[in-house]
Amino acid sequence: KGLFYELDAREANTDGWQSFAFTSYDNPFLTKSAIDEFIRELGGTVSSENKASENIIRQEIYGEFIDSNTNELFKYADIVQAMTQDDTEEQGECLLEVWGVDVARHGTDQSVLAKRRDKHIYELIRRDTPDLMAYADYIAQIYSMATRKPDAIFVEINGMGAGLYDRLADLGLPVLSADVAAKAMAGKVFNKRSEMYRNFAAAVEKGLALPDDRRLQAELCAIEYEIRDDGVFKLAPKDQIKKKLGYSPDSADACALTYYASVQPRNQFTESYQDNLPTGAW
Repeated sequence: KGLFYELDAREANTDGWQSFAFTSYDNPFLTKSAIDEFIRELGGTVSSENKASENIIRQEIYGEFIDSNTNELFKYADIVQAMTQDDTEEQGECLLEVWGVDVARHGTDQSVLAKRRDKHIYELIRRDTPDLMAYADYIAQIYSMATRKPDAIFVEINGMGAGLYDRLADLGLPVLSADVAAKAMAGKVFNKRSEMYRNFAAAVEKGLALPDDRRLQAELCAIEYEIRDDGVFKLAPKDQIKKKLGYSPDSADACALTYYASVQPRNQFTESYQDNLPTGAW
């Protein structure tokens, strides 16, 4: 809620002031099929089974004013701002380049590679991964083609990710293992998963640029947290988020993994993959 809500609310106590409500379906420049497709990109239709997408659709399509949920980690306004910033990739030899890889577990889950350069997550690459070794070779190929090599690639090792980490390490990529169940470095934080997400949310609030991606938008709106009675910050379990969203928040996880731990820039722009391979995993 903001200025438009305040202007709309004037009707109740201002003589001569009248408010009108229109939906996206009332816009003569938009077709119904285009709006329906946009809704599908956000996670389906408005339904109680998908509360995350419901609020986005009610606000973006039907023009309703939605109260912020105090346990949502990412503010909707911050997400919109992050996705509407200049998406020009930042350049510079000293800019930190970090990649995060979330490996699909089963079913409809997808493995996602997120690329972050300093304060800009500039690319999400989703892929079905029936063969873990083939996926490792695919990431190695992306690495070999990258003009700016990553300073670190965080791979979640919980579940299927352990095998991917081992293979990428054998291939000589600068991988770091990300155990999201491990103890957090910061005090009063439940675990590393909670910590990396809290760091990610803080970066978004401070101006991190995100790709304009509807699936990622819906996932971020579904991430919730709690402050326990002992003051500990705890992210909602992934299964709970998946049930609320309707699918696994793989893209959000990949982005958050780029904030798993602090790293320092170590590479320069390179021309040759073979000449610039690191000697081993970190």
